[in-house]
Amino acid sequence: MNIHDDCASFKEAFPDLDLARLEDSLVRIIEAFHEDLGDPRSTAALDAIDGLNVTFLEMDRIGVPATYTSRLRNEQGALRRSLLRVYHVQRTEFLPSAFLLIQSIVAIILTVLAFMEIEPTYEAVIILGFISFFFISLLRLLRLMDRPFHVEERTKDDVSLFLLRGFVDRLDRPPG
Repeated sequence: MNIHDDCASFKEAFPDLDLARLEDSLVRIIEAFHEDLGDPRSTAALDAIDGLNVTFLEMDRIGVPATYTSRLRNEQGALRRSLLRVYHVQRTEFLPSAFLLIQSIVAIILTVLAFMEIEPTYEAVIILGFISFFFISLLRLLRLMDRPFHVEERTKDDVSLFLLRGFVDRLDRPPG
């Protein structure tokens, strides 16, 4: 967003700056980011970030001071670092052996409880239901923490991408 806002300000002093091309590049970055979240091997958003270089070269050509362009390149670098962090979090399986251990424990506990004879029966059903709910919820929470970014929001626990959607919506609005 900083890159866009700064370039929109520069456009007033440098009318030859192609702001529409920059906006297209920024929307491409966001679209590629959404694609990357769906495909763990894709790095299309990193390539799209490199597309900002065209605008920066154009700024040099039309006479924007190098200090401004340098600041925008720093923002581009910060964007790249943030994206790499998201890739790392999204693609790293945190403690896969612990997750397997918990799955095994849950399966064993639920199996033992299902075949235990607890009197009266309604207490057995309540105990089995409560413990099953607890452990299954724990497994779901661990799975969610392992992969917090989703292409579309499925639960209230997912990391929301509403700020990116809002930025794209803002670009689609006419000025004024």
